[in-house]
Amino acid sequence: MRGAAVVALLAVFGLAAAAAPIQKIRNNLFVIRGTDSNTAVFVMRTGVVLVDTAIPADGQAIADAVRLVSDNAVTMIIPTSMPPGATGSDRFFGASVAIVTRENGRSQATFGRGREQIDIYWFGTGDGANEAVVVFPGVRTMYIGNPRRLGRAIDRVIGEIGDVDTVIAGHGDVTTWTAFRESVRP
Repeated sequence: MRGAAVVALLAVFGLAAAAAPIQKIRNNLFVIRGTDSNTAVFVMRTGVVLVDTAIPADGQAIADAVRLVSDNAVTMIIPTSMPPGATGSDRFFGASVAIVTRENGRSQATFGRGREQIDIYWFGTGDGANEAVVVFPGVRTMYIGNPRRLGRAIDRVIGEIGDVDTVIAGHGDVTTWTAFRESVRP
């Protein structure tokens, strides 16, 4: 009980705990529960990819959690949106880390192959925002930052994303594809 109170107090003041809990989702995919949002950790042979880096105070806790599952360096960050809950700790990982954002109006990008493939889909919401949805086809998992920000574009996500069993929500729990669909389409 006392530990929970300390974590809650740290969260109120925007301070991260020393070590973020990390949960294995599948094979080389993990999720870190941050003080404000979650971070996906995808371990590849050539480096570690992070999806969303939470608030600025979470950088060290994310790095410590990554070291629990890999000796590889963080080589890429994929923010699902631009608010600090998705990009807050990007700078912590240094200028040599590639940050993948939507460029030149593209709506999709793919990195890697086979079990290490990452597909990124950008969905415009009509208000100028571009939300990214990240799919790890080799482990049949999708990461979505904040489904509510997608508005009506959520129908496109459900229609265009296939072969997914598991969904990691940036601001929520890990769930099944079926439960995710039911939660966004009541």
